[in-house]
Amino acid sequence: MSKSDVDVAHNLARQLREPYGTHGVEVAALMHESNSSMTHTCFSCMGILPGDVLLEIGHGNGAHVPQFFETVPHMSYQGLELSWLMHHEAMRFNQASVAIGKARFTVYDGDVFPFSDQTFDKIMTVNTLDFLCDPLRFLSEAHRTLKAGGAFGVAFTSREFMRSLSFISPSLRLYEIEEIRQLISSSGFVDLLEINAHEQSLIGDKYSGHTECREFFVITASRDDA
Repeated sequence: MSKSDVDVAHNLARQLREPYGTHGVEVAALMHESNSSMTHTCFSCMGILPGDVLLEIGHGNGAHVPQFFETVPHMSYQGLELSWLMHHEAMRFNQASVAIGKARFTVYDGDVFPFSDQTFDKIMTVNTLDFLCDPLRFLSEAHRTLKAGGAFGVAFTSREFMRSLSFISPSLRLYEIEEIRQLISSSGFVDLLEINAHEQSLIGDKYSGHTECREFFVITASRDDA
């Protein structure tokens, strides 16, 4: 790989974690398209009911959120992001829901979630764990802000697939599924349930010139009532 290719790969990896600048809008659109199946699979596994308040961490451009409301019209949504660009994009895509208070979007520093204990009925996140400096802290914050008896869902791509992508840095921490199970359990969650799925990858098609089969997983868990 040439120095130019290395620079491009490094920049894209940074963009996937926290999109920024003009190119960030394009990357966010690709992420939305590529992650659509994972996002909606995770959402469908959450058992979201009318009146529930859902927190999604790492929502990207938020173009998928209107479909959440189509599926469960009387839920409420809170988005949490590192990227100010994604915050603004999500506000743009969800103007009507924001205006009536059904959707809210917040930016944070990647450390402590800016919410009180036991705020949310359901919490979900898609393709975020590989990009975190401290996944255990992240999951512990999810546990803290989830209501007793609430559900948590995480969707992530297999390590083998992530390694096959040319723009993924070798220094990136990629997790085996058993490691993620252990992290979730260590954060206090119980009743872990795993779902395995495959799909054709749009990222592979866009960046490697051919379509690849991506394996992904969804793990759901709950916060004990005690």
